[in-house]
Amino acid sequence: MFRRFMLALLCGLFLAAGFGRAEESFFDSGGVQIHYLVEGKGEPVLLIHGFAVNAQLQWGVPGIINTLARNYCVIALDVRGHGKSGKPKNPEKYGTEMVEDAVRLLDHLKIDKAHVVGYSMGAIITGKLMATHPDRLLSATLAGAGPIPEGAKLPKFVDKLADSLEEGKGLGPLLDKLNASGKSQLSQGTIKVISRSLVGENGKTLAAVVRSWKTLRVRKEQLQANKVPTLALVGSNDPLKKNIDLVQDDLANLKVVVIEGTNHFSTYYNPKFKHNLIKFLDEHTQQKQGPKKEPVKKLDFVEVDYSKIDRHISKQPKYNASPRYARFIFDPRGEFQVWAVLDKSKADAPYYDVLYFDKDGNGDLTETGERFTGIYDDKTKTLSIVVGALAVPGTKLVHTDLKFYTAERHNYKGFWFSMKWNGVDAVDGGYAPFSDNNTTYSSTAQTAPILRPTILGPLGFLTTDKLVLPIGGAKDVQLIVGNPGSGPDTLCAVHEHFLIPEKDRIIATLIAKDVAGQELRVRTEIKKHC
Repeated sequence: MFRRFMLALLCGLFLAAGFGRAEESFFDSGGVQIHYLVEGKGEPVLLIHGFAVNAQLQWGVPGIINTLARNYCVIALDVRGHGKSGKPKNPEKYGTEMVEDAVRLLDHLKIDKAHVVGYSMGAIITGKLMATHPDRLLSATLAGAGPIPEGAKLPKFVDKLADSLEEGKGLGPLLDKLNASGKSQLSQGTIKVISRSLVGENGKTLAAVVRSWKTLRVRKEQLQANKVPTLALVGSNDPLKKNIDLVQDDLANLKVVVIEGTNHFSTYYNPKFKHNLIKFLDEHTQQKQGPKKEPVKKLDFVEVDYSKIDRHISKQPKYNASPRYARFIFDPRGEFQVWAVLDKSKADAPYYDVLYFDKDGNGDLTETGERFTGIYDDKTKTLSIVVGALAVPGTKLVHTDLKFYTAERHNYKGFWFSMKWNGVDAVDGGYAPFSDNNTTYSSTAQTAPILRPTILGPLGFLTTDKLVLPIGGAKDVQLIVGNPGSGPDTLCAVHEHFLIPEKDRIIATLIAKDVAGQELRVRTEIKKHC
């Protein structure tokens, strides 16, 4: 079980670089900055993650955000004390304040009601939210845990966990509890590796979170009066299944689904988790969903000879500053080629805030509807230029959510874009090897980089740091997979969940040199997501 958990954790750390650089949003919640992500369109679904992880590890890595975003507006927050959200040290800043964060986030986004899905600690928060703010929920999903009923004693491991975190000893008591056999199978070295990855220097903050759990109890009459449609999703081998068993007879409007053979760490990676969650949400949605888009066959993909790309621009506007050029290819056959040229609204503007985007691919950048302007957000230090949907001529493809980012976010160099291929699969870029930099657009059309955002055809990869593997030690290797394009720093990354291990054969080969300088090759086939 823990081997699978470690693989999931490491894959979360490895893959976050490939799809975790979406535009960040923050808001003030009672004096604490809360970080959140929004993806997709439709009825809102608020995701609340578990203890010691964050929104990306809990929901992004298993593909839950990507899957739900096809038909819903998915909102995933980093619970205070976790991820990129604020981290007060006082236990009084947690507990019911974590519940109020969810309400304040809905208020901030001007959302009256949402489906709320919580995992583990997130399920406990959701249970308290159901009791205190039932009018804000369309439905509730309690996954991997249930509400804490009034009068129930917290397990002994809770105080031990808080003490361990405060003393810098890590997550040992929690990992022992979540071991289905009830006996520790972890060496101190393994506990240190997990704790270093999930806790880091955040031990005292997480201890404060743990000590606040006692304030999240729910009274029996509140459980019995529940009118919110509620689903409990839990693994048959999850020790926290007892939490759901404890309230099952009292919690009204509850449906329980037990996923056989899964534990606390593997349940949300199991395909039955997403299947049952989507089925439940669909049953309780208040909006009719549109037809799903037909996937494009991979056989449509055609390689492009980049040396023969037409770099002529038939008509250009009068620029205010020195323009920056890039060429994009948006179709499988390589025929729909579009210019993206950045300019400034004023010659002395600090950022490129104007985009001329050749939406019809005819080379005329002066046509109506092809000039887009951006706005700089001082809080997030980003400047985004929204293009929106892009229909590909001669196909059924309609790419959505196309945006360009031109401010040097977090001191990254170059320009970045993001989109959803055919409205479904996230693609962004371009990326540079051995750094966090993005594509540098050229000062001339003849030398412009060519980016090909697509989920189709042969894909390449790059790493954000140099691959030096220490002998006898652990090393996180961050890989970004996608179409390499043409020119420096032009790889367009794909979300890893467009691959289907049951259908696609995914082979990974690690090539390295040992201490004697001899080449080593380790080849493996990936048969399921982490």
